[in-house]
Amino acid sequence: MGGKFNNDHIKFVPKNKASNLWDGKTKIYLSDYVNDIEIEKIYCIIYLNASGIEGTTVPYKVPAKNNKKIIEILYGKEYSQSENMSHVPVQGELRISHKPTNLNYWHTELNLYSLDGKEINRDKAVPKYIKDFCNAVFTDVLNANLFQELTTNLMMIPNTFYIKN
Repeated sequence: MGGKFNNDHIKFVPKNKASNLWDGKTKIYLSDYVNDIEIEKIYCIIYLNASGIEGTTVPYKVPAKNNKKIIEILYGKEYSQSENMSHVPVQGELRISHKPTNLNYWHTELNLYSLDGKEINRDKAVPKYIKDFCNAVFTDVLNANLFQELTTNLMMIPNTFYIKN
C-alpha cells in the first residue's frame, strides 16, 4: 500500500475487507489480506482524465409532473403554471473522489449529483430519468475522458503525493 503504481497491479482485485475504505492511519500488511484478493487472468487498465470529468455538468430531463418546485426554481412560478411540458431540462454534476481502500490506494469513485446538489444513490432503484442521466454520463463524458494508455507528455506524479507512512 502506498508504493508506486504498476500496470500489472490491476489484475489484483480486492474483495471483502481488502476493499473496505482505508482509514488513512492503519498500517496495512498484505499478509492480513491474502484471502481477500482475487487475481484476474484477463484484465484491462483504464486511465481517466480527471480534469475532464470533475465538476462537469451533464444535461438531463426530469418529469415536470413531479418536479414543480424545480421548474419554479429554474424558470419562475409563472412559467411553471403557464407551460404544459412533460419534462424539464436540468443540469447534473459529476465529482470524482479519491477513496483509498485497504489494498487499493488508487481507488476513486465517480459521484453524480442532481440539480439540488444531492448525491444520486445508484445502488437503490432509480427512476428512468436518472438512468438516462447516468447513460449520458457514460456516453458523453466518460467515453471522451478514458484512455487505455498514457501519453508520453503526461507528468509523473511525485511520490510525496501518494506515499503514506
